[in-house]
Amino acid sequence: MAENNKNKGGCDQISFLHDGLLCYILGFLPILDAVRTCVLSTRWRYVWQSIPSLNFDIDKARHPEGYIYEGNLDDEDVTSLDVFLGELDREPKVVDIIDRVLSSHCGNVDCCLIKYYMRLDLNFNGLVRSIEELIMSKKIRKLTLRCYKDRNSEEEHSFPFGLFTSQSLHVLELNWCHIPNPSPFHGCSNLTHLSLTDVVLTDEVFHEIIANSVSLKKLILRHLYTVSKLSIINANLEFLELRFIVADEIEVIAENLEELTVGVLVFRSHYIKLRTPRLHCYVSGKKADQAYYYAPNLMKSVEILQMCTSLLRRVPRLGWIYPFENLQIVSIILDLKDMIQVNILSHILLKLCTQLETLHIKGDDEVLSQQSDHSFECPYAYPTFWEGQKLHNSISNHLTELELTGFKGDLTEITFLRYIMTNATKMKKMVIQCDNNCSIDGVLSATELLYFPKISIDLALELKPCPSYLAMEGGNFKLWLESLA
Repeated sequence: MAENNKNKGGCDQISFLHDGLLCYILGFLPILDAVRTCVLSTRWRYVWQSIPSLNFDIDKARHPEGYIYEGNLDDEDVTSLDVFLGELDREPKVVDIIDRVLSSHCGNVDCCLIKYYMRLDLNFNGLVRSIEELIMSKKIRKLTLRCYKDRNSEEEHSFPFGLFTSQSLHVLELNWCHIPNPSPFHGCSNLTHLSLTDVVLTDEVFHEIIANSVSLKKLILRHLYTVSKLSIINANLEFLELRFIVADEIEVIAENLEELTVGVLVFRSHYIKLRTPRLHCYVSGKKADQAYYYAPNLMKSVEILQMCTSLLRRVPRLGWIYPFENLQIVSIILDLKDMIQVNILSHILLKLCTQLETLHIKGDDEVLSQQSDHSFECPYAYPTFWEGQKLHNSISNHLTELELTGFKGDLTEITFLRYIMTNATKMKKMVIQCDNNCSIDGVLSATELLYFPKISIDLALELKPCPSYLAMEGGNFKLWLESLA
């Protein structure tokens, strides 16, 4: 038995894997790393030529020190590799590498990532030809294109008419691209997933792209600053993500939209319309970056709920179907010490969202909290706000899971949790994670909740230590508590 284990440990097991599995593994490597596996042995010489995923990220190749062989290679192997690459490692151009790879590649390509630098690669027409070959000859399903432009360069390029029109292309991700006209998307009924990040385009171009993408189901928009009116009208859209958007107004008409993820939004005029009657999941994105601290009209994601329901008379023009009546899952950044936000939580999420089942509250963003300029007169003293609230249908009949992160042990947090524990008859799980700045008294107040009466016999309460301790020592709350004593 020991001898068999020894032989097994000394054998090259990975080379006995099926070609399909090896190609799948190599697909996670940058293309030049994948090509270099041809020198390992005759078994590996042609494996890379059938990989279904091509990653043309050659940043490492631009720095030769990133590719140093630690093993011993035969002269014949090194020579064959240099012949294939044509000594491109010295001054690599991504278009040349794409051409050489595609000339040797067999079969179709499922997905492809291309990083193109305008200043270094200097062959935009060649890039377009490569994309056309990938789409037309290789029947690519997913294309990710990242075009990096020198900030001081005034040179502009545009993609040709109908470039992204293909029955095989279903997923398109464009980063840092300039799109002066919508012609590349003409007749683009094939796309089901579209992601635009840091792209430069006008209102008219954006609206035409959305209008042409009639089969679109998933739309991701990140870091858009050049579209003043962000109008998204699509009957088939099911998922929408908006992160770091600067616009005058936002309009979303998507009858079949099921999930909405919102990050940082900056409105020049507080105006947003949502017509999403089937929306069942609302997720607030990452916290604001310090770079947005001085941005005027920086909006909290919780305020979107407020604006779309005319709460506190923030929206003079409404006339839309209530977009949150079917919400089942909500993950939101919210400060339980801010009575404006608490009122939104009570009035919208717990009263109007009658189907709410899962609620995740993340600690308030300090950058966003600095932007608050509202005033609100609460009929109750802050600590007793929840004691004066009526029992809502969502809490008594639907809410099953609550997670609160960033818990500091404030009385407003404790009274809210007690309100849920004494009224949520269907509750099964409650998770409380303490904040990094939570005091020992706050931690002790969390432990006291373990002994608080619960109306649901199925409720399981889980306490988690702060994120810094969790990352270093693990999730044992008891050990963390002892370390604080």
